[in-house]
Amino acid sequence: MKKIFGIALLVSVFWTVNLTMAEDAVQQTITVRIDAINEVSLNGELNTLVIGSQKGSAANSASWAVTTNETNKRLVGSIDADMPPGVRLYIELEAPNKAFSNGPVVLTTTPQDLVTGISRVAEDNLKVVYTLSAETDTCVKQWQRVLTLTLTDGF
Repeated sequence: MKKIFGIALLVSVFWTVNLTMAEDAVQQTITVRIDAINEVSLNGELNTLVIGSQKGSAANSASWAVTTNETNKRLVGSIDADMPPGVRLYIELEAPNKAFSNGPVVLTTTPQDLVTGISRVAEDNLKVVYTLSAETDTCVKQWQRVLTLTLTDGF
């Protein structure tokens, strides 16, 4: 009887140790994902660009911001309608760190490269300058144009 009791006690202790060990360690699979972040914004109120004579230019400035966790992005810009003959609207954006500004660019309805080489950056208060120029005699008139900026993949 002592042998049976001893074996039963040994089995009971072994089974208890096994259960206790099983509860000490657990595993779980964790899936992690980082989505692309591509944001651009314009800040500040713009005054009307006014040319006081039939020929000349006027400028105004604001600021812009960009955030991306991707590499080799570019910022393109376009307006919703072409400017009248002899009138041009330029935009120049300060480039964020390690990117390149294409300088003053004439805005048209076709997207134009404004800033290239944008990679893993979060910067704000970057300067943007708008310049209106009338290169020929134009009639007195006021226009509005909607500017669209798009952060897209580089070349």
